[in-house]
Amino acid sequence: MSKEFVQIQFRKELINGMLFLPDTKKPAPLVLHLNGMPGFEPEEEETRLANFFTSKNYAYFALTMLE
Repeated sequence: MSKEFVQIQFRKELINGMLFLPDTKKPAPLVLHLNGMPGFEPEEEETRLANFFTSKNYAYFALTMLE
């Protein structure tokens, strides 16, 4: 799995987040995580979900902020 911070320009908004990609050369469907789950630390939840989805060959994007 690879992990990188990305910024995406969408209309007049800038979307920031962490992108996790599975270890595959094929295109992967994307799961978009918009907010945290109650009772979990955001970093722990991000890592847990990223590991789960990338192990199933899904890309995972954890939204951190809109500007």
